[in-house]
Amino acid sequence: MGTGYVRNDSSNNIADGNVINASDLDGEFDAIQAGFNGSTGHSHDGTTGEGPKIDSTGLAAGAVDASAVANNSVALGTKTTGNYVAAGAVSGVGLSGSAGAEGATFTVTSNATDANTASTIVARDSNGDFAAGAITANGNIVVTGTVDGRDIATDGTKLDGIEASATADQTASEIRALVESASDSNVFTDADHTKLNGIEASATADQTAAEIRTLVESASDSNVFTDADHTKLNGVEASADVTDGTNVGAALTGFGTITSVATDDVVAVYDTSASAWKKATTANAIAAGPTGPTGPTGPAGSNGSNGSAGPTGPTGPTGPTGPTGPSGAAGTPSSSFNAVGSYAALYLNSGSVSVSSTVSGGSLRYNKQNQSGYQYTTFSSSNSSSGSSVSGTWRNMGANTATRHYNENYYYGVALYVRTA
Repeated sequence: MGTGYVRNDSSNNIADGNVINASDLDGEFDAIQAGFNGSTGHSHDGTTGEGPKIDSTGLAAGAVDASAVANNSVALGTKTTGNYVAAGAVSGVGLSGSAGAEGATFTVTSNATDANTASTIVARDSNGDFAAGAITANGNIVVTGTVDGRDIATDGTKLDGIEASATADQTASEIRALVESASDSNVFTDADHTKLNGIEASATADQTAAEIRTLVESASDSNVFTDADHTKLNGVEASADVTDGTNVGAALTGFGTITSVATDDVVAVYDTSASAWKKATTANAIAAGPTGPTGPTGPAGSNGSNGSAGPTGPTGPTGPTGPTGPSGAAGTPSSSFNAVGSYAALYLNSGSVSVSSTVSGGSLRYNKQNQSGYQYTTFSSSNSSSGSSVSGTWRNMGANTATRHYNENYYYGVALYVRTA
């Protein structure tokens, strides 16, 4: 808290009708000057003598400099504006950007490319492709399509079933035994040879194509390629692959469409932990995304109703003296000598006073001419100055300007006065 204005004239000497000394005014001016001192003056904290608090409309631009605000004393919020970040920078492979002044634009630059370029960030082109040299993977690589036209998963399963150097130690008998143990291996055995020897030469010469076809079709697992099979095969595209993404996508888009999805409806999902496609309900398949940014502040609501009246505040300081009111009605002059309202013929002991103006009683004297040795004979300054002074304040009611003046026998400074205070 600073030093606010405190009135120096506690005895109220500065008032109408009183003699005001220079010290009275000096004291008041010194008190006002102290109240406005740049470092110790009033602090505008709203307490008595310190002045009211200053709202935002009372501050001019640049009125408060940084040295007048203590560190960490102002919290940023919705009533602040301007720039807060004075500098910033970003670094990393393929990234650059910096700002070195408050209010500067912070731009981050990336060298991302889909080309095989060293020390750059890899980016996909419009087709989702990118070029690269040697790629080192520390984990598993999972692909859903083929690599150079080969199904790596199928080939890998096939290779897993072949032992190392599988043919290096197998004899003809071992190979024959393995072939014969396979289903539908069609191995031509010795028994088959004996059977063939039992068939007459040109055994088919008397059978028609229809007969042969009928016989073949009637056999179990004959696997006859019929006209119906041919028609079905014509409906299959060349190099058809049920794992091809385009074919699968086309099949999916060919499904019927629904407009309302229930939480127990199922969708296909790829389980990365099991490396397999599975189904899941829509309730379980939907993953919550990150929380979005805070939306803009809505418009201000309507003003609420007025609260109850608060307690009466403290009494403020005494205001300045108002203008002098109109003169009241003329009163009856006092008949007591030297009383307020009484009249007297007085002369000035010093100075002068105009008609209707007031003067302190200490400057007036009785017109004492009847003195010992000078009874109505002569009149001099020394004779008249021996008159007694009066008290209070008196107004000149007679002469235009009453002035102390003597000649050898007459005194012209006598005028009619009325005591006003």
